[in-house]
Amino acid sequence: MYPHWRALLSDLTRTQKITLGVFSYGFYRGATADYRPPFDLIGERVIFSFLNGGLYLFPPYGLFRMGSVINRIHVSVAKKDPKQYPMIYEEVFGLGHNERVL
Repeated sequence: MYPHWRALLSDLTRTQKITLGVFSYGFYRGATADYRPPFDLIGERVIFSFLNGGLYLFPPYGLFRMGSVINRIHVSVAKKDPKQYPMIYEEVFGLGHNERVL
């Protein structure tokens, strides 16, 4: 459908593809999170989505975020109650909460 995207992705190294994927995952979690007022407006949502995507890449903070990803997968696979683990679903310094995306 879009051959230029396919050519663009084929030129990326494996590390760049992983980086793009991790950023996209963080961005998507930030974009679909539930933010409390006054942070629930579209401008803040877009800013926090980019910030969240970048923080997933930032090495010290990214390690903790990836730990939360592993914990969310464990809660999902073990069929545990997500309400007992609210910290693993927080995004962008606790301003957003997202239980819809692993």
